[in-house]
Amino acid sequence: MSTVPWVGGPALSTFADNQFLHVPAPETAMEKGVWRLGRTVTAFRDELVEAVIGTRYSSLHSDREWIVVDLRVRALGAAPVEIGREDISLTRRDGPKLTLPGREEVAEELSNIGRTMIAASAIEDPLDTYLPPCLEVDRIPFVTRSMLESIVLEAGRVASGKLLFRAPRGTRIPALYTFGVSNRDIDVRIPFRLPASDFPEPRAVVAIR
Repeated sequence: MSTVPWVGGPALSTFADNQFLHVPAPETAMEKGVWRLGRTVTAFRDELVEAVIGTRYSSLHSDREWIVVDLRVRALGAAPVEIGREDISLTRRDGPKLTLPGREEVAEELSNIGRTMIAASAIEDPLDTYLPPCLEVDRIPFVTRSMLESIVLEAGRVASGKLLFRAPRGTRIPALYTFGVSNRDIDVRIPFRLPASDFPEPRAVVAIR
């Protein structure tokens, strides 16, 4: 067994197990299949997909123009699962639904996006710790110069990448958000808070297996 520390809380166990320990979700009603694994790490799991997001960069820099959601997602069944760019969104609980920047916006903001990606990578959550070892990794090219319109999740592989959403001007006060991936096959909804709040009480949780 090994442990991975996270800022502001206890170590997270990486001991293999088939179950989550129950931990509180952000300050909302508990959503089905959602577990809060760390101060800025939240996971979703159902019979089709498993997803883990990290929001440490945006929690520490809640006044920045871009909201960064670091994502790991994999299919749990034998059948592949397709995810399109248009399937992904970020919704402020009392505000608008945000989508990923389009091709023109990425081209115009490429230098700013690149700097944000580098800064976020320097302080990112250790999301790979929460997934089984030895998975093949596919990058998610949804906010890059070589942008794709969709990716396909296949068994035994994990898709990994940072997703950026432009924050509406004047709205970056503490707020609840829901990260979503929704299409005819899957419906992933992961609530989180910016800036992140602490757990009501410190506790360790078992990693996803």
